[in-house]
Amino acid sequence: MPLRRARLHLGTSRLRYARTITVVMTLLLSIAVPVLLYAQTTAELVTYRQLRLSDGTVEATSVNYRFAFNTITSASIGSVTFEVCQNYQYEQGDPCTPPAGFRGGGATLVSSIPYADFTYNPASTDNRIVISRPAASPVTPQPLTFELEGVTNPSAVGSYYVRIQTHASTDGSGPQIDYGIVIFATNIGIDITTEVPPYLLFCTGITIDGYNCGTAEGSFISFGELSSQASRSATSQMLASTNAPYGYSITLAGETMTAGNNVIPAMTGNPSSVGVSQFGINSRQNTNPSVGSDPEGPGLTNATSGYNTPNSFRFQSGDIIASNSNTDDYRKFTVSYLVNVNSSQPPGRYVATISYICLGSF
Repeated sequence: MPLRRARLHLGTSRLRYARTITVVMTLLLSIAVPVLLYAQTTAELVTYRQLRLSDGTVEATSVNYRFAFNTITSASIGSVTFEVCQNYQYEQGDPCTPPAGFRGGGATLVSSIPYADFTYNPASTDNRIVISRPAASPVTPQPLTFELEGVTNPSAVGSYYVRIQTHASTDGSGPQIDYGIVIFATNIGIDITTEVPPYLLFCTGITIDGYNCGTAEGSFISFGELSSQASRSATSQMLASTNAPYGYSITLAGETMTAGNNVIPAMTGNPSSVGVSQFGINSRQNTNPSVGSDPEGPGLTNATSGYNTPNSFRFQSGDIIASNSNTDDYRKFTVSYLVNVNSSQPPGRYVATISYICLGSF
């Protein structure tokens, strides 16, 4: 009201001008009140301040609050306070409305950089956290970082304000040295759900290009004419992969080579013997005869005992020839087939039909 009267009467009669002088004097007297109020506030506004939450969802517990700010004033800092409010605070002493549900009391100070002598002060309340250190020599302007754990977020979605203050006292009392305000927000968490379907990839073929079952080709092997003077050999391939938690197994099913009632005996883990009737397989690279290849690919599955020794061949229907008890990436096996006959092996067209059965253990 005094200011409004001064503006209304400027430039009028002397009597009114004298009243204007009086009003101005009154105005000067009224201004003295706020000057006295702010005379005690010499704190500097920090130029950088930051707050990071490990979890921003409402009512989240055991949340880490990481504060970072730069001090401006060279002074002895005995304590730092973090006052969390629902309303914005303009000046020191403005009322602070504690956010519903926020709990900072009892938090643990887990990091204090560069001064490790700060500790959580039990004088803290739920919305005003105090950390303190023994009286120390003046601190030059520099970045400070403090991390608190065990904080509970407010119970409502919204923005909240944290007033940061440094003090010379060791309990957060008295005038502030530097100050600043940071804002953080809470929100409702977004639940994301997805599913990885179980899978078992398996294919066989005479050849498989790389680790792509779409390139598997062929299902027929011909040894040509058998002779007691030389071994006959050939190969096929298998590719397997699964996310089954207990892995997979590949089982051999079928019978040895026969022609009517005439049989070429199955091997039981023997080397190749030219001139001896025998039929067997393995999954290794061999030198006698030179045939086959070791398992390859990023997976770790290998052939089982009986089929995992170079130059040793076996054939027994129902055997597990490869297995793994864990999830496994692509693994390609090369199966080597060996057949020998003696000079008295009855003539005929010898045939064997072999199946490989892959089972995932989910």
